[in-house]
Amino acid sequence: MLARFTCLSSLAAGLVLAQSGPGVGTTASLDIAVVDQAKDIYFNDILDLVRSIQIPDLVQDKNHGLWGNHFTIDQDANNVSFTVDTANNAIVMRADDLSASFYCDSFRYETWPLIATGRLEVDMKTVSIGVGLQFDTQVLPDGRIVPSINSVDVLADINRNDISIEIWGNIWSTFASAFEIFFKGAVVDLIQEAITAGLQQGIPYAADKFFSSSEAQTETINGWMLDWATPEPAIVTDTALEVGIAGFMWDKKVGEVLDTSPIPSMPFHDSAYPAGF
Repeated sequence: MLARFTCLSSLAAGLVLAQSGPGVGTTASLDIAVVDQAKDIYFNDILDLVRSIQIPDLVQDKNHGLWGNHFTIDQDANNVSFTVDTANNAIVMRADDLSASFYCDSFRYETWPLIATGRLEVDMKTVSIGVGLQFDTQVLPDGRIVPSINSVDVLADINRNDISIEIWGNIWSTFASAFEIFFKGAVVDLIQEAITAGLQQGIPYAADKFFSSSEAQTETINGWMLDWATPEPAIVTDTALEVGIAGFMWDKKVGEVLDTSPIPSMPFHDSAYPAGF
C-alpha cells in the first residue's frame, strides 16, 4: 500500500509548507488549476490503493458462502473530476467511468435437496470512486508539528444494473437467478463497504507514515537540508492551496545553526502571478 502511494505523497510533500500564523518563514501558493492538471496521475495512486484492498469471505453458515474473494479496478482513470471542499479543507477527486472485476475461488449454496458449488466471475461495468484529501496536522515525538491527511467525501458506488455474472459449477437455473439477486445485494454491499473502509483508513495511514518518517527533515540539493515544521494545517481555498513553512535551511557540511532573525510578514498568494510547481 505504501509503495503505491508515491504520487499522493508527492502532492502532500508539495503542500508540506502549508500554514498561516506566527513563525512562518516562507510562504507560497499552488493554484487549484495547476493541481487539476495532474489529477489523473494522483487518482491512479488512489486506484492502486483500492486494488490492494482485501475483500473478506462472505459466509452465512457452513452451507452458504463465498470464499477467496478478489476485486480489482480494470483500468487507469480518465476524466477525473476535481473539486475543492473548503468546508472540510480538502481537495476532492472522483471518477465515474471505471470498470471492475470480481471473482471468488469457490462458493457453496444449499437449498434442500440440492447443493450448488463452483466459482464465479463478475464484470462490473460502471463503478464510481471518489475521495477527498483533508489537510490537518500531527505532532511528532520530538514535539514538532507536521502535516497529516485525512479522508473525507469517500464514495464507492457500483451500478447494480450494469453487472455481468458468469458461474461455473453444478448449478441450476433457479439458483442462477437467486444468486444474481444475492450478488447485487449482499456482495455488492460488501465490496462497497471494503472500498470505503480501505480509503478511509489507508490514505491517512500512508500519508501520516510518510510525513512522520521524514522526521521533518528534507534534503534539497547539494547537501542542503530543510528543517521544517507546520504549526497549522494547509489552507484550501476556491482558487489556491496556500503554502508556507516555519523552518530553515542548513548545509550538512557545516551543521545546523539556527538563525534568530525576525520573520517578516508575507502573503500566501499573489493573484497577479500563476502559482505552480
